[in-house]
Amino acid sequence: MCQCSQTRDTDVPLPALQASISRLMTLYHVQPCPGKAHAIVRLIGTLLEHPEHEHWEPMADIYQHLLQTWSSIAASSRKGCPRPMPVSSAAVH
Repeated sequence: MCQCSQTRDTDVPLPALQASISRLMTLYHVQPCPGKAHAIVRLIGTLLEHPEHEHWEPMADIYQHLLQTWSSIAASSRKGCPRPMPVSSAAVH
């Protein structure tokens, strides 16, 4: 049984949450993957519900737009993450 403490996403400091979203967006653009897109949607939703976010009211529209955009990306992405093509031994020679 895991003795790990359970951390809610809203317990994460707002700047760390924003940094995580930015990093995932960058990783997605380097190698698109539906799992990353869905994680971005979840984190943006968490950011919008974050207790510190109420002090960032001007940003709410921007994050709402991001949520809509990434929800669309996640919905349209194909199943499964792309995997690198295996290198055949014939290609090595």
